[in-house]
Amino acid sequence: LKQLSAQIRTLDFPQSKPTSLTFRLNFKMFAGSCGRSGASTAALVASSIQTSLRARSVATLASRSSSLFASTKVLSAGRPAAILRLTVPNHFAAPALGSRGLSFFKGKKQQEDSLEESHLLTQPSYSREDLDSIKKTHRDPKDWIDRAAYYCVQTLRTGFDLTTFYKVRISTGYMRERDWLRRVIFLETVAGVPGMVAGMCRHLHSLRFMRRDYGWIHSLLSEAENERMHLLIALTLRQPGPIFRGLVIGGQAVFLTWYTIMYLICPRFCHRFVGYLEEEAVHTYTTLLQEIDSGRLPMFANLSAPRMARVYYHLPENAMLRDVFERIRADEGAHRDTNHHFGDLKPHEPNTMVEHLRQPHFQHQNVFSGVQRDEDSEKHDKKYWEKLKEAQGPETPESVVKDNKA
Repeated sequence: LKQLSAQIRTLDFPQSKPTSLTFRLNFKMFAGSCGRSGASTAALVASSIQTSLRARSVATLASRSSSLFASTKVLSAGRPAAILRLTVPNHFAAPALGSRGLSFFKGKKQQEDSLEESHLLTQPSYSREDLDSIKKTHRDPKDWIDRAAYYCVQTLRTGFDLTTFYKVRISTGYMRERDWLRRVIFLETVAGVPGMVAGMCRHLHSLRFMRRDYGWIHSLLSEAENERMHLLIALTLRQPGPIFRGLVIGGQAVFLTWYTIMYLICPRFCHRFVGYLEEEAVHTYTTLLQEIDSGRLPMFANLSAPRMARVYYHLPENAMLRDVFERIRADEGAHRDTNHHFGDLKPHEPNTMVEHLRQPHFQHQNVFSGVQRDEDSEKHDKKYWEKLKEAQGPETPESVVKDNKA
């Protein structure tokens, strides 16, 4: 079995199409085959091949070897030999975007893991201290709006888990790498919607009423781009097929319509809804990291970080995929805290939340922009805001302040 495993590890599988190998095994090479039937020994060999391929894929999957979920079929089993067929599908050899599934675009294929930094609004960077500080937290509902948002999220989470058998797979240990990728890809297609919808609604609101937004739009659009980057990073690991893409289109159509209507009716409910949704996202990614650390996901534990993720998160060349998931969890924790903060604010109040997502060249904003500020600036702005409210009475800060240095 060791000789067979060593030979299989040296095979070169093409990337473009599934590979089928038929080979003959002589039972005399197996010292433990005495007393076994031909079919029993062939089954033992097939199981060993599966184990060997799993180990081989861990070492070489980064170079597009897609042998993780290969299948071994016994064509015939009898003494003194058995004939087996080894089929290596192309599950994880991620093609360029648009080369699989339904696409209405033709022409030059886009490189799936390239990333141009100058086009990015966000590019977060975390220290080890920041990553270790991310914990699963929960904000208790305080009124009927909070409770409605919380139970709405719990209903959606429970329904999605039952549909995908998530709880069963986790409890039985059958949640494999491809199952996690399906879950992450689908959830990220949904998670990128709220920030864009909220940013668009507040942008149009600012245009209609001809007044400032005070820093909400920037943070909301940053959140939307950050969630989209999570999706693009996951797509460098697996490209979904047409059925999955159809489910994404249907889910987005329903969720986009519902969330837009709800944001126009009650923005506070929507921000609280996203806050609770991100609590579940932190829980999901924490479970994923625990599964990797426990050894149940060997591919994720040994796979190098995609180039796109390394550029986006400022990671070194030797960064691993686990490091990427850890930073995605930190992003989700930031979205959780930001949306709960927005849920506590009134729509006209300025966003003074410390912003971690935006790149430095977007951080030169005016007062009340929501960017990172030092303590003296925060105290100055707080005093300024109190004086402005005293001068204007209970009115909102819609009026334009002519001299921001006052």
